[in-house]
Formats: sequence, C-alpha cells, structure tokens
Amino acid sequence: MHTHIIAAQLALRTINRILMTINKKTIGLFQQKETGIYDIEFDSAGDFRNDDSYDTEINISLKSDRRAEPSEIRQPELRRGWEGDVVSPLKAYFIGSKWWLNKQTRLRQDTLNDYISDTEDALQHFIDRGLATQIDVSGRLLEMETIEINVIFKVDSDIVAKYTTQIWKGSIYFRG
Repeated sequence: MHTHIIAAQLALRTINRILMTINKKTIGLFQQKETGIYDIEFDSAGDFRNDDSYDTEINISLKSDRRAEPSEIRQPELRRGWEGDVVSPLKAYFIGSKWWLNKQTRLRQDTLNDYISDTEDALQHFIDRGLATQIDVSGRLLEMETIEINVIFKVDSDIVAKYTTQIWKGSIYFRG
C-alpha cells in the first residue's frame, strides 16, 4: 500500500473516531467501481460525503491491521497496527482486526475459527459504543482457498446491517 494511502487511512480513522463520539457521523470510505479501491467522496456542496450505514466503520474495523501483542509474533517490533492506539486516551478498543496474523497459515477449520474470533473482537466496539446490541459472525470455507465471513448487526432483535466478505479468494488476501 502506498504511504499516502496509509496516511489518509490513519487520518480518516482519527477523524471518524472523533465524529462518531460527538455526533454519530462517519466520513465515508466508498469502494470505487473502476479500481475497487476505497476512497473518500465529496457531496454536491463540497463537503465530505457521510456514510450513514455501518460500511465504513466495518471496513476500517476489519481491513485495518490491529496491533498484535508481543507474544503473538516472532519479532515484537513488527507488531503492525495503528500507532495512534498506543497513545490514544480512548483505550476502550484498538482499531482493526488481527486477520493479518493468519495470512501465512494453512486454510483449515481452525484457521476459519481464528478468523471468526478475530472478526468478533474487531467489531466488539459496535456493542461497546451502543451501535449494536448483538453481532452474529459466521464463516465458511469455500472452494478455491477462500474463506467467507458473514456478519449480522442487530439492535435489540432488529437487523440493522449485514456484511459479507471473502478472504484469500484466489490468493488475494481479501476482497470487500
């Protein structure tokens, strides 16, 4: 990933964290049809286009690398994750998922179970912040070395959002 994209993603995480705390708004990251890359967009007034769905928060939560514990990797200096989590006064949750830790493992049932658990951990902040009362995560192994992850967000018993993604599809780590 290019440095400017990483910097923009980190800045957007910080802004969205503040906006979600203040007024429950999220500057949207929208997948571009031509390239498949997520980017910000502007509305007709020239303001950032907001994402009133859960999509941007979900994509940031799952497709950003969460900082690993030193015991989870061989070289603790390569823990990845967002540096802002280390100094953030908002210690309630770290941004991202640990999907990246499984990138080099064999695709088996225990790997799928790890992805499901990592997905639940990455999305727990939706419950902690009152954006959902229940999150159901399921997954399955598909042919062609692919994992499919399905997520259903509920407030009380009402479904408020659904999300599906495929990981490892055709040797590509993940697709939205």
